[in-house]
Amino acid sequence: MFEQSGVDEIYCPFQKTRRRTYRAHGRINPYQGHPCHIEVILVVDEEPVERNKDKDAVVPSYSGLNRRQVARKRIEAARA
Repeated sequence: MFEQSGVDEIYCPFQKTRRRTYRAHGRINPYQGHPCHIEVILVVDEEPVERNKDKDAVVPSYSGLNRRQVARKRIEAARA
């Protein structure tokens, strides 16, 4: 499985944690922790699939409708 996969993304989604270190004689120093959590996203390389040409022709336009109206139209289209 890993032979067919390729690296899609590598990132560290966390910021440095900022805390304070209280020292002797009233001094305060910054203490920044460095997170070591790294996310690697792998994607399996597959053969491209042709799109269905019938679905491309019947694409309704839902611009200007809210989520409830779009859902209602989708349900009505599925029933028909």
